[in-house]
Amino acid sequence: MRKRFTTRVLIAVMAGVVTSTLLGSAGQAAQDEATKIDTAISRATAGMEQPADNPAVTGPTDPHQPVVLSGPIGDIKLRLPTTDTAGKGTHTSMGTTIYTDSRSDADIAVQTLADGVRALVTIQNANAPHEYRFPLSLPADYRLEMADDASETINIVAGNESVKVIAGQVSAPWAKDFSGKPVPTKYRVVDGAVIQTIFFDEKLIFPIVADPHVRKTKYGSEVLFNKQETKIMMAGAASVAAIALFIPEPSISKVVAGAGALVAAWAAWADATDGCVGIKAVEGLGAVPWINHNSYCK
Repeated sequence: MRKRFTTRVLIAVMAGVVTSTLLGSAGQAAQDEATKIDTAISRATAGMEQPADNPAVTGPTDPHQPVVLSGPIGDIKLRLPTTDTAGKGTHTSMGTTIYTDSRSDADIAVQTLADGVRALVTIQNANAPHEYRFPLSLPADYRLEMADDASETINIVAGNESVKVIAGQVSAPWAKDFSGKPVPTKYRVVDGAVIQTIFFDEKLIFPIVADPHVRKTKYGSEVLFNKQETKIMMAGAASVAAIALFIPEPSISKVVAGAGALVAAWAAWADATDGCVGIKAVEGLGAVPWINHNSYCK
């Protein structure tokens, strides 16, 4: 009986050693792959904004949970185009969280930036998908809208053609191969998601890195008025307060109404230059007027 018991114990111990070895090997392989991806990302983002601490950004360890960007308008939640086989996030010394996926031809990573979050797709070979979908959950009344200019920026907006609030943006798309060569790419917006298409073939040097960058607008939310509202606000503080009621974000509406005389003066200046008044709602400063001549000014 003792001999049989000893044999069973030995088998159990050996099984534990084998399991531990396999798990250790898998973990090391994931770490090695993350290091390679981190190197490719570092090359592609050299000269760009680098990772930084930002308490407003919550990056998940679980790749199937959203990245959360908190702000004055509420939470913006960005979901990643990971597959069911993507592993938990590996945090690198460069400030990147990488979700390696041994069964996919592309890996996803996240970087926290001072103004938002950067989601990165690392395409390993020519067999990888060409499209990547990033669903965005936005606060009530906000939506994604392609900018009217040639920048290919996507705005996070509320309001209508008369008064618009721009609270954030998805910066213009880019992609590079491992040599630094630009790779053609573009965005489109479908059902509340940003879809990035990357045009590559086997002639490029892999891996290719591409990046949607979701950020708050610089210095604060932007409010854009058209020419009709600009003319009305020229009349004075009371007119500014009346127009401010149409701003869909209550906290910004209050800031604009409180700076009525200043905004009225800028509205007159804007009208004299055939422009429209715009306002930055800057935390700590209040309403900062400016003049715009962009596509919203009509």
